[in-house]
Amino acid sequence: MIALNGQGKTRGTSAILKIEAACNQSLVAIISIAKNSVMPEFLHYFLSANYMNIRNITGHDKRTGLNMHIISNLVFVLPPYEEQKEIVAQASPLLRLCDELERKIEQRDIYQERIMQAVVKQAMKSSGKETMLNE
Repeated sequence: MIALNGQGKTRGTSAILKIEAACNQSLVAIISIAKNSVMPEFLHYFLSANYMNIRNITGHDKRTGLNMHIISNLVFVLPPYEEQKEIVAQASPLLRLCDELERKIEQRDIYQERIMQAVVKQAMKSSGKETMLNE
């Protein structure tokens, strides 16, 4: 699946849908016609790696959406199926590690913000200005 529209980071974001489902006009499904020709994970990794290139087709800073015609004209090198499997096998653990590191960075940022708020609150309390902030 690839998001055609949306604010922020949504437009151009891809995901693997592992169940049968219907979607609205803001999404498009990419389905391989030939069995064992495209690994969904390989395609997802390709689309994710080219996220900014895909967004830039319609202008990254603009709110112009993608469409099925644009998506159907995306060109990429498709290695043999066995090679796709090997690429996915090698990339998956590395991408999981990246996801874990991103979560840790986000958590660290939350902790830093809380510490900063506590320091400011303590400084205000020490200077006697806490009552003015609470009023």
